[in-house]
Amino acid sequence: MSQPLPNLGSLSRKLADANLRIDRVVENLPGALDHLIQAADRKEWSEVSRLSQVLAKSCQEQGVPLDASAQDVANSAVEQSETQIKRSLLRLIGDSGRLRRQGNPQSRPTNSEQNKVQPE
Repeated sequence: MSQPLPNLGSLSRKLADANLRIDRVVENLPGALDHLIQAADRKEWSEVSRLSQVLAKSCQEQGVPLDASAQDVANSAVEQSETQIKRSLLRLIGDSGRLRRQGNPQSRPTNSEQNKVQPE
């Protein structure tokens, strides 16, 4: 006996909704990181901790693989180790940049687009 096929329309909608939530988190990363960097520049470690904890929770809830990096920043800020905060923050920025490049292939020009000469 054959089994009925799954409802792909429903699965497709769920996948699209999940993808949209992840895209929103990734698109908001530059702003969140700007606030973190500004707080670190002002040496407001409690604010760095709070902001990075919010970011870690958001990433974890939405399945964005930056939660561990953001939590490292929060932990460093609690310890108030400026050197470690800066290292953790740099790792988070790097991880975020890699994720943004990987996560949005539409924003990357293809080789043919890179080689076009635009008229002035």
